[in-house]
Amino acid sequence: MRNLSFINSGTKELSNNDIRVCEDLVVSGPAITNPQNIDVTVDNDLIVNSGSFSKGNGVVVVSNNMRLAGGTFNGGSSGDISVSEDLIIAGGTLNTGSGGRIRLNGDLVFTSGDYVSGTGTHRFRFQGTTPQQITGDFTGSSSIYRMEMANVQGVSIVSG
Repeated sequence: MRNLSFINSGTKELSNNDIRVCEDLVVSGPAITNPQNIDVTVDNDLIVNSGSFSKGNGVVVVSNNMRLAGGTFNGGSSGDISVSEDLIIAGGTLNTGSGGRIRLNGDLVFTSGDYVSGTGTHRFRFQGTTPQQITGDFTGSSSIYRMEMANVQGVSIVSG
């Protein structure tokens, strides 16, 4: 499908088939759940403005930016989240989950909202091919639980 926007309120369950969105996936209001643990591929941006997106244990692949402007993104107990560009937390909550990895090729930017670090076997992996930056206050309750550096160009902490 071209664009996929979830609006209004209530709970929406993803179907039992993998989903590919050719442009943006936008959540503005409802609670999106993934009880079948399907894989979700977004060829442009994944944007959570309000409501929630609970990925279950499926894989989420974002070919551009993942942006939280409000609402909540919930990771699962397994299954990776891959973001080809930047992961931006500018409001809302990113709850990374207890398993799997967030695989990031761009920068991590945290300007407002909440970052709830993973537990268990969860890892945050920086795997870009150009220098990456971490911007924001990732201390105290917002600290990154486990971090992997797989970028030979380096990862810089700009602020925090």
